[in-house]
Amino acid sequence: MRRGNYVAITGMGGLGKTELVTQYARQYQDHYDGIIWFNARQRILAAEVFDLFTFKFGLEIPQIQGEKPLTLQQQIAWCWLQYPETQKPVLIVVDDLTDLTQLQEVVSPETRFRVLITTRQQHLDPNSIQERPLEVLSPPIALELLQKQLGKNHQRVINEPKTATQICEFLGNLPLGIILVGSYLTTDLGLSLTEMLERLQKRKLAEAALQKRETINQTQLGIKAAFNLTWETLDTQTQYMGAFLSLFSPQLIFWDLVVWVIEFEVENEEKQLIWTNEELTTSKKRLYQVNFLQTGQESPEAYTIHNLVRLFLQEQLAEVGEKQPILERTFITPMIAFAKRLPQSPTSEDIENVKTFVVHWEDLGKRLIYEINQETAAANNLPVFMVADEILLVFTGLGRFYEGQGLYQETEFWYQQLVKVCQTLFTGDHSHVATSLNKLALLYHNQGKYSEAEPLYLEALEMR
Repeated sequence: MRRGNYVAITGMGGLGKTELVTQYARQYQDHYDGIIWFNARQRILAAEVFDLFTFKFGLEIPQIQGEKPLTLQQQIAWCWLQYPETQKPVLIVVDDLTDLTQLQEVVSPETRFRVLITTRQQHLDPNSIQERPLEVLSPPIALELLQKQLGKNHQRVINEPKTATQICEFLGNLPLGIILVGSYLTTDLGLSLTEMLERLQKRKLAEAALQKRETINQTQLGIKAAFNLTWETLDTQTQYMGAFLSLFSPQLIFWDLVVWVIEFEVENEEKQLIWTNEELTTSKKRLYQVNFLQTGQESPEAYTIHNLVRLFLQEQLAEVGEKQPILERTFITPMIAFAKRLPQSPTSEDIENVKTFVVHWEDLGKRLIYEINQETAAANNLPVFMVADEILLVFTGLGRFYEGQGLYQETEFWYQQLVKVCQTLFTGDHSHVATSLNKLALLYHNQGKYSEAEPLYLEALEMR
């Protein structure tokens, strides 16, 4: 990458953009004095920047200069000025970026920072971003990938080259689909490619008949067919684990955190999900073998889940029957427990205690927003097996987490969502609505935004 460049790898989901960037970062890591990885889809990008400087470098981000409060852009600029001197460039990877306008607001303009982006958006402004479209694989490369996935058993591709090509075409020559099919074939050494293609075609027809999501195109239906064929080879325990992992943010899942969530206990509350360490390890290995789990950048015990795979796992979560509320409650319980413990003005120690799972906490918050908007839920019809007070704690806790660090833009976002959720869930002059309005008003008041705070205060007072 040349100095000062923003390079974007663009293309549809399932092409392998993240994997390509991961391989680049590993292969050329000696060319850089640091690699920073931001997951843009799951979080506000500014929050990722603040976390980097707060947790990795141990800095306290200033809130004011003189008597004036610093803007978000001024705080971010201050952060990048604190980045240690380097001899070589620093690579910043912004994975799965959905809002390109965020880039210039949160990334340092210094030429030593080289920015590599993955995004589904295409036809970007050539004056600011060097675009590298990632197309579907060419037929020879797709065939080569299938052979590679089969390893020692690649003779089937040599024996049935025409059928192997048809399988790749069926999958739209997308890497994700080919990888899933390769994993499936390695579990059944006696299965011919002709039989494999027939199974895929039958499964795709069945999926198309049942498909409710208009957002899934024909190519993705082919990938889903491959996913479901593999899913059926998994034992029940591993299927439950896959469904459970769909509740986590897919970009970074530390296995120690998964184990901690499963083992978390609340006083006077009976534990419903009990898995042994052996069961957990076996399920993890199996999910990794079939490529539902992939290793992440952070450490050997950090994993990622492709967004399409997560979508399919979420659909399986909805199909596990009476096990679903148990899996949901197991995931939600520690989030709620820590939200309750987080004080109004959290200390640095309080922030440190929750930082490892805040990305999953935020993902839960966004899921709640989506489900509540979809269902326009009434107070007696709440989503994801939660009571009203727990839902409010998710948003209140996230607001406190960011407000305690002086990250007011992120705080504002979560308190605004708290107001919207309360107004959706509770009708009339409900006390929860008044409290949410008051929290947002107080945030504005503390920043000196009195004209924005006053109408919210008045609206809240009218409900008392």
